[in-house]
Amino acid sequence: MTRDERTMKVLWSDWWQRWPRWVARVTVLWAVLYAGFGLACVLSGTSLLYHGTDSGASGLGWVVVAVGALAALVSGAVVL
Repeated sequence: MTRDERTMKVLWSDWWQRWPRWVARVTVLWAVLYAGFGLACVLSGTSLLYHGTDSGASGLGWVVVAVGALAALVSGAVVL
């Protein structure tokens, strides 16, 4: 095994061991951004579903906000 291969193996092992830490934080970030997107859609009056001249359900934005907030709370609790 060459020196470069050993170095890559060590780097990969270190990354794999730290994976649970960073993936939890990325999940919290995703959830907050998802809830923010839903809230922006609700406050701007933008429908999340649009098909031709018929707009989708206006309450869908609130569902996105609720799901994002719940995901942020749960993933935040996991991080702690």
